[in-house]
Amino acid sequence: MERGVLTAAAVADRPVESPELVITDRLLTDLAAIATGGDSPERRAADLAARLAADGVQCAIWRLDGEATLTVAAAGEAAALLGRNGADGWPPAARRGETVRCSLEQDLGLIADERRERLREAGLRELLWLPLTGRQGAQGVLVMATSETAEWDEVDGDRLDLLAGLAGRVLDDDGHVGTADWNEVFRAAVLALHLDRDADDVCQRAVQQLRQILGPDWVMVARWEGAGQPFDCHLPVTRLSLMPDEATLLHHVVTSRQPVDCVEAGANDELAQRMRAAGIVCCLTMPLIFQGQIYGAVQLGYREPNRITGDVRYVAEQLTFHLALALRDAALLRTQEQALQQLRQAQQDLLQGAKFRALAQMAGGVAHEFNNALGGILARAQMLLRQTQDARVVKGLTTISEIGWRAAETVRRLQAFTRERSEEDFEPIEAGALWRRLADAVRTQVEDYAHDHGERFHVELQAEELRGVVQANAEELIEAVGNVVYNALEATSGGGLVALYAATVADHFHLTVVDRGRGMSSEELQSCFDPFFSSKAETGVGLGLSVTYGIIARHRGEVEIDSAVGQGTTVSLSLPLLPAQPAVVDTRTHVLVIDDEAALCEVLAELFSTAGYEVDCCAGGREGIDRYQASHYDLVCTDLRTEDLSGWEVIRAVKEAGRQTPVLLLTGFREQLKQDQIEESGVDAVLGKPFTLQQVLDTAQRLLPQER
Repeated sequence: MERGVLTAAAVADRPVESPELVITDRLLTDLAAIATGGDSPERRAADLAARLAADGVQCAIWRLDGEATLTVAAAGEAAALLGRNGADGWPPAARRGETVRCSLEQDLGLIADERRERLREAGLRELLWLPLTGRQGAQGVLVMATSETAEWDEVDGDRLDLLAGLAGRVLDDDGHVGTADWNEVFRAAVLALHLDRDADDVCQRAVQQLRQILGPDWVMVARWEGAGQPFDCHLPVTRLSLMPDEATLLHHVVTSRQPVDCVEAGANDELAQRMRAAGIVCCLTMPLIFQGQIYGAVQLGYREPNRITGDVRYVAEQLTFHLALALRDAALLRTQEQALQQLRQAQQDLLQGAKFRALAQMAGGVAHEFNNALGGILARAQMLLRQTQDARVVKGLTTISEIGWRAAETVRRLQAFTRERSEEDFEPIEAGALWRRLADAVRTQVEDYAHDHGERFHVELQAEELRGVVQANAEELIEAVGNVVYNALEATSGGGLVALYAATVADHFHLTVVDRGRGMSSEELQSCFDPFFSSKAETGVGLGLSVTYGIIARHRGEVEIDSAVGQGTTVSLSLPLLPAQPAVVDTRTHVLVIDDEAALCEVLAELFSTAGYEVDCCAGGREGIDRYQASHYDLVCTDLRTEDLSGWEVIRAVKEAGRQTPVLLLTGFREQLKQDQIEESGVDAVLGKPFTLQQVLDTAQRLLPQER
C-alpha cells in the first residue's frame, strides 16, 4: 500500500524555523509527476533526488534487497556520504524500514561515530530516514539531510508520509517505459489533476484527462461517500446520481475494492442499460483508493472488443492513484474550511459575549444612577401636584411625570438586559401550551398596535403538531418574541403581513417571525443585537433585540436573522427541548369547544368534564384552529358562528389536517342548512340549538373512538 495522506492541496504551506524543511505544493506536485512517469525506476529515482536537492535537501535513495542495500540515486553536494557503503553504520531501525530522525549534535550513538563526523564535516546537521513502500510492499529507504539546525518534527507529518509514498512508487519496476512525448502528456495530466481543490472540479478534470489520453467511448468518475449513499457520477456531458441497486457493478467494485474487467455491462440496472445504449462491449472499472480509504470508482468502456490492454490498465492505474489523492485533498480541504468557519464563529461568539458583558456592566451602573435621579424627579412632581390647583402648573407637572415614567420604563428594560439571573425560575412547559400562550400574546399585541397606529395588519399564526417539553420562563419568552414582533410591525409601515410560525424539529423548538417590511442592510445586521443600536434613530431605544438575545441565550437557545433591504426580515429563535422521557400513554379523551357564547361554552365544558373528558374552550375560530394544529383532540365541537370565522372554515381546517378527527356542528340554523352543504363540508354530526345535554353526550359518544 502506498504511503502518504495528502498533497499540499489540502494543507497550506506552513512556515517553519528552517525554509529548507518546508514541503511545498510545488514540490509534491513535481514529485507526483516524476513518480508516475513512464521512465525506468532508476531514471525516476534520479529525477526525484535531483528535485529534492533543488530545494536544498541532500538525499539518497536505497533499494532493499534482502539484507543488502543498493544506492539507486543520490543528489546534493554531500549526498555521496549518505549513500556510501549502503546501510553500514546507519541506525538498525532504519535498516528495518522504520522512520528515524537524528540530530548529529544531540543524538549520539544512533550512527557510527566515524560516519557522524564525516557528515558533520560536510556541513550536515539533521538526518531523516523514511521507509519507502510501493505496490509490492517494502521497496527501500529515502535518507534526507539538511545543513540547518531544525527539528524534523516541525515538518507536517502527513506531507512526509506523502513524500515517502511518492518516492516508493519511484522504485516500482512495472516494465512500462513510454515515449518522451507520451511521458510529457502524462505528466501534464497529473499536474492538471492536482490543480483543482473542489471535488466536483477534480472529477470533471479527470474525465477530460482520461478521455484525452485513453480515448474511451465511455468514461465515468463516480464519487461515493459510503454505505447507503448514492454514486455521484461524472460523465463528459452529464451528471448522474445512482443508488447502489442502480449501479451494481460500481457497488461491487467499491465494496470488494478490486478492479473488474468485464466484457459486457452485466446486470440489467440503470447503469448497465445506459452502457448498452451507448454500444459498450468491454469496460474496466477500478476503485479509487488511497491510504485504505475508498473514494469511488473510475469506469472506462469501448465499443470494440479487446481494447483493455496492458497499457490502458497501467495508465488507468496511475491516474486513479492521483485522482484518489486529489479527492482526498478536496475532502481534507473541505474539512479544514469547515473547521475554520467553526473557529471564526466561536471567535465571533466569544467577542459578542465579551462585548455584552462589558456593556451590561456599564449599563447596569448607568441604570442605577438614572433610577436615583428619576426617583427624585417623579417624587417631587407628584408632591407638587398634591399642593397646587393651578391648571397650567398641573399640566406642566403631568407632562413631567409622563416623560419621567417613559424614561423609567426604558431604564427597566435596560436593567432587564443587564440583570444576571439563574434558571431557578424556569419550569417545564409543553411546546403546544407554550405556543398557545405566545400566539395569544402576539395576536393581542398586533391588534393593539394596529388600533393605536390606525393601520391594518394581517397576522398569520401557524404551528405544526408540536411535541416535546421546553424548560423555560414563559413570561420572558413572551417578551422576547414580543420585541421581535414589535420590530416587524414597525418595519411594515402602512400595514401588511406579520407571521409567527412554530415547529419542533429533532430536539429543538423553533419559532420564526417573518415580515415583508423594509428589511435591514448588511451594516445594520452586524449591529442589530448591540444594546442602544436602532435603525429608527428618531423613535427607537435600541434595546429590543439585545433583550431578546439575552433571554434566548439564557434559555440556551440561538437567534438567527436573515434580512435584505426591501425584502423583509426573518428572525429564527431556537430553544432546546428536554430529553424525551419514557412515553406515557394518555388515555383521556380531549374535546375542543369553539363557541362565542361564553355561557354555552361554560356549560359544555362542565358537561364534558363530568363525563371524564379533558376540555379546552375558545370563542374564536382562528384561535380554535391554532389550538387544534398545536395539540391533539379527539373531538371538535364548533358553532356555525364564531367571533371571527365561520364554522365551515373551522371544519375545513380540521378535515384538511388529515387526522380524521370527528367534528360536531352546533347551530341555531339547523333547519336552514341544506343536506348537500352538510355532506360537502365533511362534518360528522349536526345538532340544532336548543339541544338537551343528553343529546350532546350521546352524539359525542357515537363519534368518539370506542377504544382509547
